Formats: sequence, C-alpha cells, structure tokens
Amino acid sequence: MRLFTRKKDIADDPEVYGKIYIFGKPIKHDRFILIISLSLAIILFFSGVYFKLYMSYITLSALLISVYSIVSFPYIFYKILENNERRRIEDEYISFLRDLAEALSSGMSLHQALKHVSEIGYTALGKFIRKLYVWVSWGIDFRRAFEMFNKYFEGYREIRRANNVILETYISGGDLAKILKTLSDDLENIRDLEKLRASYMRQQTLVMYIIYVVFIGMLIGILTMLKPMMMQLVQTGEGGFGVSFGKIDYGMLKNVLGISIIVEAFSIAIINGYIESNRISGSFRHLAITTFIAVLVYIFFIIPPSVMIDITMPIAPFSGMPIEMTIKVGVDMKPITTTARIEVLGPSTYLIDYVDVVSGTGRYTFTPSSSGKYTIKVTVNYGGNRYTEVKEITVS
Repeated sequence: MRLFTRKKDIADDPEVYGKIYIFGKPIKHDRFILIISLSLAIILFFSGVYFKLYMSYITLSALLISVYSIVSFPYIFYKILENNERRRIEDEYISFLRDLAEALSSGMSLHQALKHVSEIGYTALGKFIRKLYVWVSWGIDFRRAFEMFNKYFEGYREIRRANNVILETYISGGDLAKILKTLSDDLENIRDLEKLRASYMRQQTLVMYIIYVVFIGMLIGILTMLKPMMMQLVQTGEGGFGVSFGKIDYGMLKNVLGISIIVEAFSIAIINGYIESNRISGSFRHLAITTFIAVLVYIFFIIPPSVMIDITMPIAPFSGMPIEMTIKVGVDMKPITTTARIEVLGPSTYLIDYVDVVSGTGRYTFTPSSSGKYTIKVTVNYGGNRYTEVKEITVS
C-alpha cells in the first residue's frame, strides 16, 4: 500500500477533492500540511534539546524561530492561498450564473449553454465548470451531474445554497434562465454588502491591533518595573539567595506574561478575521502577523535571562585587615552554581582569582596592603554571555 496517493482521477473526484490519501484514508490538504509541519517541528525541537541548544540565548532564539517558522509559515501560506482562491471562485461564480442565464435566454439548450460557459476563461472556477460539461456530455443526467458539481463547493455556503435552488428549479421545470439571473443579482448584492461591511470593519481591525500593541507594551513595562524591585527585595533579604531569593520566581512571571502575549495574539487574530470575513478561516492572515510579533517579543524580552550579581563587603575596612566578600549570583531570581572571576584593582594591588559559587553564594578573601580606593570586579559567564558587576570600596 502506498503511503501517499494523489492521482488525477482521485483529484477530480468531488468526494475527495482537495484531499490526499494517507494509508488509504482521505485527508484535507491543509491538515496534511499541518501534520507534516508539526512532525518536522517536533523533530527539530527535540534535536535542539538533545544538542543542548537551549544553553545559549542565541541558539535558543534560533531554535524557537525555526520551530515557529516550520509550524506556521507553510500552513498559513497555504490558507492565505486558499482564501484568495475562495474569493476568486465566489466572484467568478456570479459571472458564471449571469453568463449561463444569458446563454439560455438566447435560445441555447442547457447542453449548449454549458459548453459555451465552459469555454469562457474563468481562472479559478473554470476547471469545475468544464468538469460539469464533461459529465453532461458523457450522458450523465444533469441532476446527477449538478449534484456532483455542488460537492466541489464544500464550505461555500452561498454557492451551495444557490446550487440547491438551481437544482430544485430544474427538477420542478421552472424558468432556469430567470432563476439564474435572480441568483446572480442576489449574490452580487450580498458580495457588495460584504465588501462595504469589510471596509467599515477595517477601522475596528486597526483598533484591535493598537490594543494588542498597547497590551504588549503594558506587560513589558510591568516586567521592567518589577525587576529592580525584586532585585532590591532579594539583596535586602536576610537569607540572601538561599531564602528570599528562592521564594521569588521571576522566571515563572516572565513565562506567564509571555504566554499571555501569545494567547492574546491568537485572540486578536481570530477576532480580526471574523470581523473582516465573518469566517474563522479569515484569521490566518492576521495570525501570521500577531504570532510573529508575539514570537519576537518572547525572544527579545522573555527568553533573555536576568542575571544578578551582588557583592557584599565590610563597610569600613582597614589596611592589612582581611576583607571577606560575599558574592551572590542568581538567574531570574533563582540561585545558580557557577564559577566567578574576581579582579581586585587597588593602589598597589592587582589580583585575578576565581571562586566557586555554590547554590548562589560564594566567598572570597583578600588583604589590602595599603589604604586607598579599591575596585572589585566580578564576572560570570552564563548562557554564552558575560555578566559583570563592579563595586568600589575605600580602605583606611
């Protein structure tokens, strides 16, 4: 059994049009693209985890952008093309009804009228009209042929409704040309009203985008404002990183805000799409915009770690007295274990040494040989980046 089947006769079958066979079962093209994209994205994500790409901010950002691109871009691009084709079909269908009505009114038989309209250069609708004409030419009853023709338009509510009216008119022996003309006029009026409605709704869409940007700005402002407040709380805590620091989950706060931005991106896209087209499927163009903004915000404001380095020393040390300094290191308000590089620069002293920081705390002692101003520089490497804290002390 072939895994994927996409033969011409299957593609022309109205029962499975727009679908592909996987293990003998038909699946819509958009779902097939989504399955393939998700599979590739999952493989890429776990490969990145296996190779520890999350250890560096740059590689983690590249991994997230790649995963997002693989999941979203093929699917969204396909849905945009699908929606564009949908609009062309809806526009051309009105012309098809009008052309068919004029052909019938001129005295042509139904078979001749179908041949005439099948030769008109419809870009999106032409293949379906030609298929209808071929079925009728093969001797298939018009009722049966038109029922199969109608199956091509799954999801086209107005077109299917108009086709049902045409079919009922044909069965009952009514004036088909008159009904076709009436239906084309009604559908054209509906289309004009939809365009007028969409033009009014674009202002609302712009307002929703402004709300989204303001929402993101407020969350980033809250995150920026809370960071120094939490750092001060940690630095003044009695237990340092071990107690006060451990009680504050700044990383969780960033993730919650990041998830809020992503959820808001989906909400804004769905609302804008429904406002413009009155269909959820019209949201994919907006989803491409809002989710891309959300991913950029997540990469530049949520993922970057907040590394804290705090140096504690005696207030008034004397020359010749050992000075014990306490070095505290944390990431997103959580203590880490690492190695800190210490530089001591004084009037007659220049030291470079390393100290182990365990569970957020490390200690280092040096003895100043003379009085004066000393500069203490502590450097920590984390996630491929270098973070430095400088503090000065005056020795009597």
